[in-house]
Amino acid sequence: MKNRLEAFYSLHMRNKLIYKNLYLCHSSIPKIESVLINLTTKEAIQNKKNASKALLLTELISSQKSVPIKAKKSISQWKLRKNSLIGSKVTLRRTNMYEFLDRFAHTVLTKDKEFTGLSTKISNKDLNCSTYSLGIKDFFDFPELESQYEKFKTSSGLNIIINSNAKTKKEVIQLLSILHFPF
Repeated sequence: MKNRLEAFYSLHMRNKLIYKNLYLCHSSIPKIESVLINLTTKEAIQNKKNASKALLLTELISSQKSVPIKAKKSISQWKLRKNSLIGSKVTLRRTNMYEFLDRFAHTVLTKDKEFTGLSTKISNKDLNCSTYSLGIKDFFDFPELESQYEKFKTSSGLNIIINSNAKTKKEVIQLLSILHFPF
């Protein structure tokens, strides 16, 4: 069963993208392939309970099992040891991805009162043109976490990376704006 956003994209917006950019075949139309949600915490270094909180937090946000992130090397100034848990990550694809993007664009971004819009700035330093990255400081705008504030008092941020098969940054921004992301 298709999600609301996935059905909207496949029925209406693919044709709109074809007419706007004059694609010759359907395989060259940009589409979103995966979404990566990444959460790292400073508190996980000092207390292992906070690392399990990061795992639970990403599972609640994405409704999918998360994978723990371990430190690759030791850094003595941060009191970080090799292979210690520092956060969690989730890769969303297909139906879960569209459900998350729908919830994110229509509920989370609209709840933030200080939100002015996503950045459309295109940097020349990015080698990978098919991704769009954004960070969220306050992740309690997610409906799953509104009532859970006392359990997850962490000062960490949430990174969201949207991967597509677009060839330019302009196509990525155009694709996200068609999917109702506020720019």
